[in-house]
Amino acid sequence: MDAIGLLREQFKAGHQWLEGTMQGVTPRQLSYAPAGKANPIGANYAHIVFSEDGLVNGLLAGC
Repeated sequence: MDAIGLLREQFKAGHQWLEGTMQGVTPRQLSYAPAGKANPIGANYAHIVFSEDGLVNGLLAGC
């Protein structure tokens, strides 16, 4: 397997893990703000999605 194939497999595995983790999470759970410094699940999920988007777009743009 070449480097591109490996990256594709890693992204695929990461997506499967993330979506499996998020399966069954209700909208109420997504927006629940726990006490202290913890972030809501929805905010963490959005961070992951936007970070991945930035990473992939950066790679495609050659940055």
